Parts: sequence; C-alpha cells; structure tokens
Amino acid sequence: MTGQIENRNSKLETRQSGSSGFRISAFGFRPILDMTPLAESLAEYMTAADVLGRVRMLIEAAKLMQINPMGPLATESFNELLGFESVKPQDSIDFLKSLTAFTKKAYEKLFPPYRLAAFTVAKVENLMLIERLRDLLAESLDRGWTQQEFINRLNAEFDAAGVTRMNPYHLDTVYQTNMQTAYMNGRIMQMSHPAVVKALPWWRYRTMEDELVRPNHAALNNFIARATDPVWGSISPPNGYRCRCELESLLDREARPALGARADIPGGKRLPPEGRPDEGFEQKPSAFLRQLESGKEFCQ
Repeated sequence: MTGQIENRNSKLETRQSGSSGFRISAFGFRPILDMTPLAESLAEYMTAADVLGRVRMLIEAAKLMQINPMGPLATESFNELLGFESVKPQDSIDFLKSLTAFTKKAYEKLFPPYRLAAFTVAKVENLMLIERLRDLLAESLDRGWTQQEFINRLNAEFDAAGVTRMNPYHLDTVYQTNMQTAYMNGRIMQMSHPAVVKALPWWRYRTMEDELVRPNHAALNNFIARATDPVWGSISPPNGYRCRCELESLLDREARPALGARADIPGGKRLPPEGRPDEGFEQKPSAFLRQLESGKEFCQ
C-alpha cells in the first residue's frame, strides 16, 4: 500500500491515487471501494426501467384507443407524451425495400424459407403493381403517411395502369399485415442488439387482450423466454393476417419471478400446445435475417 499519512482533525488517513485501497483512521482500516461498476449497472437498469415504463404506458393507452401499439398511429400520437424523439423506423424501411416482388403463383412455387425474402399480394397479377405497392409501403414508413394517404396513392397507381382497384377490406388487410411485419422485424432487430439483450435478456409475448384476439394467439399471451431462445423463430408476431400481437423486453428481475422454477427450461419445452401461428405464418422474417447474419443454414 502506498500513500502518505497525515494528521487531519486528530484522525490518521492515507491517500492513494487509485480508485480503491485502504484508508487509515483512528478507527482502523476502512476499504475504499470503486463504485464505478455499480453506478454503471444501476444506470443500465434505470434506463431500461424508464423505457419499459414508457412503452407499457403506450401499450395500455393504445389498447384503450383500440389501435396497434406498435403501429404508426400510436407512435405518432404518443411521441411527445412519452418524451421520445421522432425518428424513422429505418430497419423496417430497409426490410420492406429488401423484399423481392413475386406474383402469387410464382411465390407459391418458392422453397418455403425463401418466401421470407419475397413480397407478394393476393389477387394482384401485375408484377409492376406488386413492386409499386411494396415501394409505396416503404415510402409510407419513410414519410410517415397515414393509412389513407397510402391508399389514395395506391389507388392512383391502379387507375393510371387501367387496373381495377383493390377491394377496400383486402387493401386494409394488405396494409396492416405488411406494416406490422415490417415494424415487428425492425423492432426485433433492435431488441436483438447485444447491448439491449444484455440489459433486457428476456422477451414476453403480448396480445391486445380483447375479444378480437384469436384463441391460438391468446394461448401465447404472457409467454416468456430468453431473447436468444430459438422458440421466437416460430412464434414471433405477426402470427396471422391483421395480427396485433407484439413482443416486449423484460429485465431479468421481472422474468425470473414470473417463471419461477421454469426459468431455466427452454421455451420450446414450455410452449402451450394450443399456442401457434395461423397457417401460412409459421416462417418468420426476423428468424430468416438472424440466420443470414449468423451464417447458419436454413432450419426446417
């Protein structure tokens, strides 16, 4: 131990230039602790808890308003209230732009894993219009259009091509499903970032908990597994057309008490048997992109 001993207010002390060591006083040796790691960990948890609190408030408010909590209307409505800076969902935009357009007939001939990188629209056989629809969805995210603004621009494209406009309900389904897929893909990519996973290592499946939730989706409500658990490759939302389900990140101290003794059991072994995606939604774009990033082979 190095330092100098001096008399100050009748107490003997030692000073050391480092962040830890011992202090000598009239009462004996007292350790000097480096509080930096503790402060950093506390800051991480406080930041994570703050963000989770804000997002959960958004979710509850969105449920009362009966809107998708992860959709553009909710984020636009609550940005100022929650204190978030309005930024473009770039991961979602890039995801849509990366998809290759196919007619429905050509899409169905693709090997299933490759459909995850494809974009198609039922009842539209003009490939140029399918490409334009994809581009307009990406532009809608980029420019922050409302759904009606998107519909007006798409109808103008159909009119210019001399093609009958899409049925309003069908168009609404196409918009909602593709937007939710893009938003959830971008959200999952952000939630999967190593720094985020370190602070929030668990994910929880959430539904809107209303009468419109499908039984197989309701069975997954509040299902918790580690962020790195392969189970999310099969049940990440959206799990059907017009699906409003979403995922939220959890702190370790939130997840473990909820799971109890089951915390260390892999998610796939705890999955409710009736909890599953709708037919045609078994393959997940987020799982596809994570496989590409990791260099792994496609899983069957």
